[in-house]
Amino acid sequence: MIELLRKEHFDDVYELAIEFCANSPYSNLSVDKETLFNTLDFVSNLGLSFVYVHEGKCVGVILGMIAPAWFNSSIVNAMELMWWVSKNHRGVGWMLKDAYENAASEKKISYVGLATLSSSGISDKLNKDGYIVTETAWIKEI
Repeated sequence: MIELLRKEHFDDVYELAIEFCANSPYSNLSVDKETLFNTLDFVSNLGLSFVYVHEGKCVGVILGMIAPAWFNSSIVNAMELMWWVSKNHRGVGWMLKDAYENAASEKKISYVGLATLSSSGISDKLNKDGYIVTETAWIKEI
């Protein structure tokens, strides 16, 4: 079941964040629980962050942030900070995306953004859903 992110979900989201990092280019990094909880506390008040709860445990999460476009403050964007679903529940990822989009629409947000791992294999599905690639992010450890 899709639910708005609440404090009672934070420990489960922490576990999902660890799982995300372990399965991403960030695998050499650790998740700082205090930092994550501060972020979760902030974004949970924006109404764009959701979890998927299965048998009492969060198995998926999407965290959304709201910000004006850097070039025009009348354009309000929702940007996804984290979108992850445990491997055994991958089918619910699209439901989390839909909840995020619907909440953004209700808030009269102009655009929604998503980031995906290059290994996710969902580019074609996002394109079919109306998303376009506007930028490609690169990361380098220094």
